[in-house]
Amino acid sequence: EPPVEPPVEPPVEPPVEPPDEPAEPSVEPTAPDEPTAEPTGEGEGDGEPPSDMTGWLDWIEPGLAQSFGGVFEEYGAEDTFDLQAFDEVGITELRALLVQAGADEAQMTKIMDSMEALGIEAVSLEKSSKLEASASLLAAEADEAEAEE
Repeated sequence: EPPVEPPVEPPVEPPVEPPDEPAEPSVEPTAPDEPTAEPTGEGEGDGEPPSDMTGWLDWIEPGLAQSFGGVFEEYGAEDTFDLQAFDEVGITELRALLVQAGADEAQMTKIMDSMEALGIEAVSLEKSSKLEASASLLAAEADEAEAEE
C-alpha cells in the first residue's frame, strides 16, 4: 500500500476586518429658533435671492410661484431685473392684480418687502404715498371730529 498522506489544511488567515469607513455625519435636529436654509418669508433666505421669478417667489415663501408666478409673467416680469423698471403706478397695479389672484395681506407684505429689499424704489415710494394718504385721511377725520364738537 502506498503511504497515505495526511490531508493538507489551508493556512489559517487572520479574520479580515472591513476598512475603516468614515462614520456617517451625525445629523442633529435643528432647534426651532435656529436659522434654516429655507427663506423666512421676509426676503431673508440664505444667500442671494434667485433672479428668476419662479425661484425668487419660492425663495420668499414656498408655493408663491405656483400661486402668483403667472401674475408677474402676465405683467411682464420674467425675472427680478424686470421689477426694477416698475414705477409707483406699476407697483400699485401689480399689487391689485396679486390681490385679485388671491394674495392675502401677509403674502402681499412678504412680496413687497422682498421687492423693497431688492432695491426697487417704486415700492418705497408707493409705501410712502400710502402712508401719506393714510396720514392725510386721519388728519381730515380728526379735523371733522373737532368741527363736530
